[in-house]
Amino acid sequence: MPEARGFTKWLLQYRGEATVFGEFARAVARDPEWEEPRSLPALESQLQGAGCSHAPLETARRAWRRYVADCAPPRRR
Repeated sequence: MPEARGFTKWLLQYRGEATVFGEFARAVARDPEWEEPRSLPALESQLQGAGCSHAPLETARRAWRRYVADCAPPRRR
């Protein structure tokens, strides 16, 4: 699991985009209670605890999968 960069820092790079990731990043940036998730289950739990509906949860899951793909070390051949 990549952690050197952190999910929140990775996500906030999308703040200026007119995409669902950008919308999610802006919401995270405004949330004073946001905590750095260390895993996808932790992210889901945090959002469910905040009362998020299905669509934002799916966006968060997609963002987490992209974060993992972007930050994972390259495969050795």
